[in-house]
Amino acid sequence: MTKSVRIAAVAILFATLQVVACLPSVAQTTYDTAVQINPAHTGNIVFPGGFTPPLKQEWSVNLGGLVSYPLIANGIAYVTVQDPKQVASRLVALNLTTGATIWSQSIKGTYGTSLAAYDAGIVFDLNFNGLLQAYSAESGTLLWGTKLPKMYAFGSPPIASNGTVYVGGDGVGGDAYAVNEQTGKLIWTTFLDEGASTPAFGGSRVYMDTACIYTSFNYKTGKQLWQTGRPCFGGSNYIPVYYNNQVFDQDIAPLGGSVALTANLGQLLWSFASGGPPAIWPGNQSDPLQISSYGSNLTALDATNGSPVWTFTGDSAFAEPPITINNVVAIGSIDNTLYILDAATGVKLWSTSIPGATGSLSDVGTFEWLGAGEGTLVVPVETSLLAFVQAN
Repeated sequence: MTKSVRIAAVAILFATLQVVACLPSVAQTTYDTAVQINPAHTGNIVFPGGFTPPLKQEWSVNLGGLVSYPLIANGIAYVTVQDPKQVASRLVALNLTTGATIWSQSIKGTYGTSLAAYDAGIVFDLNFNGLLQAYSAESGTLLWGTKLPKMYAFGSPPIASNGTVYVGGDGVGGDAYAVNEQTGKLIWTTFLDEGASTPAFGGSRVYMDTACIYTSFNYKTGKQLWQTGRPCFGGSNYIPVYYNNQVFDQDIAPLGGSVALTANLGQLLWSFASGGPPAIWPGNQSDPLQISSYGSNLTALDATNGSPVWTFTGDSAFAEPPITINNVVAIGSIDNTLYILDAATGVKLWSTSIPGATGSLSDVGTFEWLGAGEGTLVVPVETSLLAFVQAN
C-alpha cells in the first residue's frame, strides 16, 4: 500500500482518566486497557519508574499478519493479528519481558480482523461480524461469546470499564451496545441513524460519533443525553476522547476539522486540525495539552482553551495519533521513524529507525497504533511488534 493511501485511510478511519470521585471511573494503573491506552482514549499513562530517553529495544517478534494496537496488563501484551488470507484473525498474548507467545486464539470473521479491550482479568475480542468473546487474560480460556444483534459491520474498537463492555456497530444505521463483562448478557442497546463509532467513557457518560452527529449516553441505561450536529461524511470510524469534562471529536479538515465540546451538553468550544484522536498530556493539571497529529505536523494546544503551544514537524507524515508517557510524547511516522519528544515544548529528545511504518495499513483498519504499559512502549510495525524500555 502506498504512503498516500495509508494517509488517506487514516484520515477517514481516523492514562489518566479524570472523573468526579463519586462517579464510576477507570482505576488509575499502569495498564493499557483499550485503543489509546484507556476507555477515555486520552492516550496518556504514567510509569512510576519514569520514562525518559534514550530507549533500548527489548525484543521484536514477527506475528505474520498486520498487528493491532496492544493491550498491556500483568506482564502480558495482547494484540490481534490479521490473517494474511483474510478469513480469520488471532488474539495473541505475549510475555511483556521477552515477546514469547503465552497463548493464542483463532477468531473467524469477515476480513480477518478483530479488535480487543481489557478489564479485570478478561480480554474481550470483537470480530467484524459482531461476535463479542471473552477470554481469560491469563490462560486464554474462552469464557463466553455473544453475537450482537441487528448490525453487521463492527470495525471500531470496543472498550471495557466497571463491569461493562461498550461497542458501536454499523449496518442499516447503527447501534450502541452495553454488555455485561461476566456473563455476555446484553444490558442495553440504543439505535443511531448514521452508524456508531468507538465509544469513550468518562464522567458517568458514554460518548460516540456517527457520520452526522456527536452524541452521549447514560452509561447505565443507554439513554441519549445530547446530540451535536457535524458535517456528514461517510462512515463513523472516529474515536472520541474524554478529559476533564470535555470531549474531543475528529472530523476531516475540509469539513471543519476536529472539535472540542463540553461533555455535559455537547457545546462547541473550539476547532482544531487532527488526523486522529488527540493525546492528552496533563502537565501539572493546571496546564494540560491536547496533542494531535495531522500530516507531518504534531501540534499541541492548551487543553483548557485551545490556544497553540508548540508544533513539531517530522521528516514524513504521521499515520497514527501520539501517546504521552510521563513527560514525553511518543509517535511513529510512515517513513519508519519512532520519535520521542518533550511534552511541554515539542523538542525532539530521541528517535530511532523501525522496520516499517506505523498506523492503520489495511482497508478495514487494524489500528496499528502505539501502546504503553508497565514501563514498556509497545510499537506495532506492520506485521511485527517491538518493545522499548528506558536504557538506564
